[in-house]
Amino acid sequence: MGDGICIQVSQGNDTDSYGATARSLLGAYFGPGHLEERWLKPFNDTIYIALADFHEQSLSALAKRMGELPSLVDEALKSTK
Repeated sequence: MGDGICIQVSQGNDTDSYGATARSLLGAYFGPGHLEERWLKPFNDTIYIALADFHEQSLSALAKRMGELPSLVDEALKSTK
């Protein structure tokens, strides 16, 4: 999956957005657990964000929470019917 992100970013232009979009699409297609350790290890499972009232510091906890969103949305939609 990392190679797909690199190919997209190496095209130039708006590389951060292209990389994020490629990762989102590849992540949705392949699911969690398919990004090689070489991409994760340098971050030491830490995320730094400049958003007020966002105190998540564990990258893996954030990824787990984001991975649960589709089922939470599905449950919410079913309960409104």
